[in-house]
Amino acid sequence: MQYDVFKKLGGDFLARMQDLLDKKGADYTCGDEDRLANFKRLAERTGVTPMQVWWVFVQKHLAAIENYVKSGKVESEPIHGRLQDVANYCLLASALIEDLAETRKE
Repeated sequence: MQYDVFKKLGGDFLARMQDLLDKKGADYTCGDEDRLANFKRLAERTGVTPMQVWWVFVQKHLAAIENYVKSGKVESEPIHGRLQDVANYCLLASALIEDLAETRKE
């Protein structure tokens, strides 16, 4: 793949990631200003940590990617969307780690 084509692909991928992060974030926070509220609420309800909730959520997307690797297809949403979701989940994991570090300082 030529560099300029790859660069455009990367820019498009990142833009779509941000769009998904914004849209899905609005759905999952339920109006809470804490972007990590969904992980924290579900952790409290289930007796696990927010990071363990994150791990369960990201596994769903990884399973779809694994299915694509094995079969060359996905059944519900396009593979690029799954890849963007996993990338966003990596950002969310980083935020959870930072949030935990800040909480421990208090």
